Amino acid sequence: MSTEFALQKFIFATLTADAAVTALVGDRIYDGKLPENHAYPYIRFGSHDLLSEDAEGITADGHTLQLDIWSDHPAGSEEAKKIGSAVKKALHETNTNLESGAGKRLFVTGRRYFPDKDPTYTHCVLTLSATVEEAD
Repeated sequence: MSTEFALQKFIFATLTADAAVTALVGDRIYDGKLPENHAYPYIRFGSHDLLSEDAEGITADGHTLQLDIWSDHPAGSEEAKKIGSAVKKALHETNTNLESGAGKRLFVTGRRYFPDKDPTYTHCVLTLSATVEEAD
Protein backbone atom coordinates (compact mmCIF):
# COMPACT_ATOMS: atom_id res chain seq x y z
CA MET A 1 0.00 0.00 0.00
CA SER A 2 1.30 3.46 -0.85
CA THR A 3 2.12 5.81 2.00
CA GLU A 4 -0.32 8.31 0.45
CA PHE A 5 -3.23 5.92 0.72
CA ALA A 6 -2.13 4.65 4.15
CA LEU A 7 -2.16 8.22 5.47
CA GLN A 8 -5.59 8.87 3.95
CA LYS A 9 -6.94 5.67 5.51
CA PHE A 10 -5.58 6.79 8.89
CA ILE A 11 -7.28 10.19 8.57
CA PHE A 12 -10.57 8.61 7.48
CA ALA A 13 -10.48 6.07 10.34
CA THR A 14 -9.66 8.79 12.87
CA LEU A 15 -12.49 11.04 11.71
CA THR A 16 -15.10 8.27 11.52
CA ALA A 17 -14.15 7.10 15.04
CA ASP A 18 -14.38 10.58 16.56
CA ALA A 19 -17.73 11.14 18.29
CA ALA A 20 -17.61 14.95 17.94
CA VAL A 21 -17.00 14.75 14.18
CA THR A 22 -19.62 12.10 13.53
CA ALA A 23 -22.17 13.98 15.66
CA LEU A 24 -21.85 16.82 13.14
CA VAL A 25 -21.47 15.02 9.78
CA GLY A 26 -22.60 11.45 10.46
CA ASP A 27 -20.98 9.10 7.97
CA ARG A 28 -20.71 11.79 5.26
CA ILE A 29 -16.92 11.71 4.77
CA TYR A 30 -16.12 11.17 1.10
CA ASP A 31 -13.23 10.54 -1.24
CA GLY A 32 -13.95 11.17 -4.89
CA LYS A 33 -17.37 11.51 -6.42
CA LEU A 34 -20.20 12.59 -4.16
CA PRO A 35 -23.27 10.38 -4.03
CA GLU A 36 -26.28 11.67 -5.95
CA ASN A 37 -28.60 13.71 -3.77
CA HIS A 38 -25.97 13.86 -1.00
CA ALA A 39 -26.86 15.56 2.24
CA TYR A 40 -25.10 18.42 4.02
CA PRO A 41 -22.90 18.92 5.91
CA TYR A 42 -20.08 16.72 4.69
CA ILE A 43 -16.31 16.37 4.54
CA ARG A 44 -14.52 15.48 1.33
CA PHE A 45 -10.87 14.67 0.69
CA GLY A 46 -9.33 17.25 -1.62
CA SER A 47 -5.85 17.62 -3.05
CA HIS A 48 -2.89 15.66 -1.72
CA ASP A 49 0.61 16.94 -2.49
CA LEU A 50 3.92 15.26 -1.76
CA LEU A 51 7.44 16.64 -1.56
CA SER A 52 10.49 14.44 -1.14
CA GLU A 53 12.11 14.73 2.26
CA ASP A 54 14.75 12.05 1.71
CA ALA A 55 17.82 12.09 3.93
CA GLU A 56 20.85 9.83 4.24
CA GLY A 57 19.45 6.29 4.08
CA ILE A 58 15.86 7.43 4.68
CA THR A 59 13.17 7.73 2.03
CA ALA A 60 10.40 10.03 3.20
CA ASP A 61 7.72 12.31 1.82
CA GLY A 62 6.20 15.45 3.22
CA HIS A 63 2.44 15.26 2.70
CA THR A 64 0.09 18.24 2.43
CA LEU A 65 -3.57 17.27 2.29
CA GLN A 66 -6.75 19.24 1.93
CA LEU A 67 -10.08 18.40 3.51
CA ASP A 68 -13.11 20.31 2.26
CA ILE A 69 -16.00 20.88 4.61
CA TRP A 70 -19.33 21.95 3.10
CA SER A 71 -22.33 23.25 5.00
CA ASP A 72 -25.72 24.61 3.99
CA HIS A 73 -26.71 25.69 7.50
CA PRO A 74 -29.08 28.67 7.53
CA ALA A 75 -26.96 30.39 10.21
CA GLY A 76 -24.13 30.77 7.70
CA SER A 77 -20.62 29.66 8.67
CA GLU A 78 -21.47 28.54 12.21
CA GLU A 79 -21.88 24.85 11.35
CA ALA A 80 -18.78 24.73 9.12
CA LYS A 81 -16.73 26.31 11.91
CA LYS A 82 -17.98 23.76 14.45
CA ILE A 83 -17.01 20.94 12.07
CA GLY A 84 -13.62 22.51 11.33
CA SER A 85 -12.91 22.80 15.04
CA ALA A 86 -13.96 19.19 15.68
CA VAL A 87 -11.77 17.94 12.83
CA LYS A 88 -8.80 19.89 14.18
CA LYS A 89 -9.30 18.43 17.66
CA ALA A 90 -9.50 14.92 16.20
CA LEU A 91 -6.40 15.17 14.00
CA HIS A 92 -4.01 17.88 15.19
CA GLU A 93 -0.73 16.56 16.59
CA THR A 94 -1.80 12.93 16.35
CA ASN A 95 0.80 10.22 16.02
CA THR A 96 -0.01 8.42 12.81
CA ASN A 97 -0.24 4.65 12.93
CA LEU A 98 0.05 3.61 9.30
CA GLU A 99 -0.26 0.22 7.65
CA SER A 100 2.47 1.25 5.23
CA GLY A 101 5.39 3.43 6.21
CA ALA A 102 6.49 4.99 9.45
CA GLY A 103 4.35 8.02 10.11
CA LYS A 104 5.34 10.82 12.39
CA ARG A 105 2.89 13.42 13.61
CA LEU A 106 -0.03 14.86 11.69
CA PHE A 107 -0.72 18.58 11.99
CA VAL A 108 -3.66 20.78 11.04
CA THR A 109 -1.81 23.75 9.57
CA GLY A 110 -4.72 25.91 8.46
CA ARG A 111 -8.46 26.45 8.20
CA ARG A 112 -10.09 28.89 5.82
CA TYR A 113 -13.83 29.57 5.80
CA PHE A 114 -15.57 31.36 2.97
CA PRO A 115 -18.98 31.58 1.33
CA ASP A 116 -19.49 29.76 -1.93
CA LYS A 117 -20.58 31.76 -4.97
CA ASP A 118 -23.99 30.35 -4.08
CA PRO A 119 -24.49 32.01 -0.65
CA THR A 120 -26.51 29.01 0.51
CA TYR A 121 -23.23 27.19 1.19
CA THR A 122 -20.20 27.71 3.38
CA HIS A 123 -16.92 26.07 2.43
CA CYS A 124 -13.99 25.36 4.73
CA VAL A 125 -10.60 24.35 3.38
CA LEU A 126 -8.66 22.56 6.08
CA THR A 127 -4.96 21.89 5.44
CA LEU A 128 -3.02 19.01 7.00
CA SER A 129 0.66 18.13 6.90
CA ALA A 130 2.66 15.06 7.86
CA THR A 131 5.99 13.42 7.14
CA VAL A 132 5.98 9.72 6.35
CA GLU A 133 9.05 7.50 5.98
CA GLU A 134 8.69 4.61 3.59
CA ALA A 135 8.97 1.14 5.14
CA ASP A 136 12.05 -0.90 4.28
